[in-house]
Amino acid sequence: MDNNMLVKKIFLAYIIGLILLTGCASREYLTSTKTNQKIKSEAQTKIQNISDIETWQQTDNIDLDGDEIKDKILFKCQPGSNDFTLKVNNVSTSGKGENLDGNFVIVNIDKTDKFNEIAISESGPSSDEQTAFYCYDGQELIFMGKVQGSNNSIKILGDGKVIANKRGQILQTWFYEEPYNLSKLHKLEKIPQDLYKMNSKVKMKEELRLLQSRTDKNFSITLQKGEEVIILLSDDKHWCLVENSKGKKGWFAVDNYDQIRGTNWKASEVFEGLCYAD
Repeated sequence: MDNNMLVKKIFLAYIIGLILLTGCASREYLTSTKTNQKIKSEAQTKIQNISDIETWQQTDNIDLDGDEIKDKILFKCQPGSNDFTLKVNNVSTSGKGENLDGNFVIVNIDKTDKFNEIAISESGPSSDEQTAFYCYDGQELIFMGKVQGSNNSIKILGDGKVIANKRGQILQTWFYEEPYNLSKLHKLEKIPQDLYKMNSKVKMKEELRLLQSRTDKNFSITLQKGEEVIILLSDDKHWCLVENSKGKKGWFAVDNYDQIRGTNWKASEVFEGLCYAD
């Protein structure tokens, strides 16, 4: 009888312990679930808040038009969007850009005139950066033009020129300096250039005969397979100037971006080390 009683007590204690453990686990699961839901909810709220952010930049300590009165500048856009509003004092204008950086900078293109300019950059669809320039003449905002490059890559030295950072259109992914002048109407005008620096070091995968000049069809040198050379210059239309290891130079042309003229080769089949990036 005593043994039966002992067995019953042990069994009852086991059942009670099992119930308590199950209850704790359920409460822990519920607490964990609620915590996860809370974290998820907070994350969704943060994402929603980020998407609602509109960048406003404002300054009231810049004299844009040289009248010795500080102008109030207000810029509004959503970073990564395509539309912005620029306001100086009571004059405003709307503009567009692809994947806007969300801010502006004040630049002084020509230190000999009375103006400071506003530069607004965009990243473009694939890091194809561009920058738009605006001038305030005391009555209206003037769109000066848009050039390639960002606020970080464009050179402005205060001499009346803007040196853009333009992407090349032939052979490979490359960039070169493209200069602009300020016109009498305070607009940006491109300064025509015949050739642009490329300076790409490459290794020959095939032999290639080079021409003496862009107008002379006589051959100058033959680049040998395995030889290391430098593509010095290009007109960014068809022609490229190459220098070999002995300092001798010659020209080749491409059609349809990278088809070596007079051959069946693409540029990548002839030159090792070209850059191809989007």
